[in-house]
Amino acid sequence: MRVLIMLQRSPEHRYLVNLFTKNLIDRLRDLIRDCKHSQAVAFAFAYGQIEREYVDEDTSSIQADLMLSETNARWDLMCN
Repeated sequence: MRVLIMLQRSPEHRYLVNLFTKNLIDRLRDLIRDCKHSQAVAFAFAYGQIEREYVDEDTSSIQADLMLSETNARWDLMCN
C-alpha cells in the first residue's frame, strides 16, 4: 500500500511511504480506525519504506492509496 504522509510544517512536507505486508497494512488500518492518526504516521515511517519526498511542484504526479496526516486520513487518493 502506498501512503502519502503530509506533515504540517512550514513548508509542508510530503512523503510517499510503501507498506509491503498485509500484517503492516492491517495494523495501520487499526490505528486509523481508532483515530490514532499521529501514531499511524509514526508507524508508517517506522515500518514502511520511504519512496520519495514531494515538493509543491511535484504534486500532480502523486498516486497513493491513502493520504495520512497527524489529524486525519483519506483513502483512495489518485492525483493525475
